[in-house]
Amino acid sequence: IDTDVITNEQLQKIVDTASDYVHKAMAAGELNHRGALKDQGTLTMLLNSDRDVVRFYAAISILETATVASTQPGGAVKADSGATAAALGALHELSQSHDLRVAPVEALMIVRAQKQNISAAIPWIADIASDEANDEGLRYTALGALMELKSPKGPEILGKIIGTDKKPIQQIKAKR
Repeated sequence: IDTDVITNEQLQKIVDTASDYVHKAMAAGELNHRGALKDQGTLTMLLNSDRDVVRFYAAISILETATVASTQPGGAVKADSGATAAALGALHELSQSHDLRVAPVEALMIVRAQKQNISAAIPWIADIASDEANDEGLRYTALGALMELKSPKGPEILGKIIGTDKKPIQQIKAKR
């Protein structure tokens, strides 16, 4: 996918026929990224998967559409506000478990949102960064993404971390 060896037609065939929802989510997400996904409903349907990684990937892909739609003059790209709300809801629900087995997937999705400048994911990322029950590394990953995305919540959360954690090593980490 990353080398553009797979065509849009091949990706659409995977979306249409794949029995493994991981493959379906990856193909739909890539088509969405390319602006060639014919039916956003596929991503919305994948939010109900029983596999967390599928739900995370579909949610971030939906939020990518919302971000692109908000920056396109004249509404060249349409975002479904219901799908955007459902995607954020799924991300919040998945993150509430504080399951360390899920943290690496959360971190990957945070980094994806950061690299692809998916500003619609900021509310979810801010919740992760501010939730003291989350893994410390995940919180710092989220904090870095907020700063990179130029969210005003980033400095606010950073200030709270510095102000509440009195351990010198933690303050040094936060100030980096």
